[in-house]
Amino acid sequence: MTSSFQLRPYRVSDEDAAIALWQRTWQLAYPSIDFAARVAWWRQRWRNELVPAAQIIVAEQHDTLQGFVTIDATGYLDQIVVAPEQWGSPLAAALLDEAKRLSPASVTLLVNKDNARAIRFYERNGFAHAGEDVNPTSGRPVLRMEWKRDPSSKTCAGINIRDATPEDATAACEVLRRSIAELCIADHHNDAAILAMWLANKTPEIVTSWIVRHDNSVLVAVEEDRILAVGSVTDAGEIQLNYVSPDARFRGVSRSLLRALEQRAVARGNKQSNLVSTETARRFYLSAGYIEAGPPEGRFGTTSSYPMVKQLG
Repeated sequence: MTSSFQLRPYRVSDEDAAIALWQRTWQLAYPSIDFAARVAWWRQRWRNELVPAAQIIVAEQHDTLQGFVTIDATGYLDQIVVAPEQWGSPLAAALLDEAKRLSPASVTLLVNKDNARAIRFYERNGFAHAGEDVNPTSGRPVLRMEWKRDPSSKTCAGINIRDATPEDATAACEVLRRSIAELCIADHHNDAAILAMWLANKTPEIVTSWIVRHDNSVLVAVEEDRILAVGSVTDAGEIQLNYVSPDARFRGVSRSLLRALEQRAVARGNKQSNLVSTETARRFYLSAGYIEAGPPEGRFGTTSSYPMVKQLG
């Protein structure tokens, strides 16, 4: 289960647990190799090469280390290790997303050519083959793989789309509240009761909780450090937010953000995305390939809220 894992920066006190996890996972992946015999070498490399040069993010569940990822200043990902009981869970993708967040322009890595499972995982998460090499330590043939920020996440107006951080919560909350109040009049008709229900959970504290959830991605569209739009998608492919500031309407920001949300859904292994549209955005989603999947749900006291779905290629 992964319902409660937490991501945080590495601490020196994590060393023994991280090394033990490295040994356990690699031993299971390559049972013919004696990784116990390599622990002393690995501890020296960990202390002298990785810890000084890389940012390391660890994943904990119930105070037990479940995984970690290392990323250095050049964007090289040396290690991503996930406990075997978490294989197939969202944890590996969450760690990989942390590497992308820390190195937003590009991430490179080497993966053993015989590790088909890992190669498929990297491909699903946007990595492309960038050549072949030989591991200087093991002598095994490896693939060089590289992820680069998708050009579609940057609009012609210079707007970047990135993962939100807790520090974005206040500004993101303001965008959500203004977008609903000023742009969704066709839905709430300036009815104070409807607005109160709709805005009740749009507070900085609640937005922060959405940002830090491990099974949810909150993305923001940013221009010169100013947030213009906010979107979110769950690991199950449900797009729960896609709101643009009134100041950025009709600039293509919502469409760029929607593409980024759909790409994140695909990276999480989904073949379709679903959402509930306002009356205001209904034509927008229809034009983006969504189809209606049921009668209006009337959320927040409105008469709209259209369930919609789209198959993702």
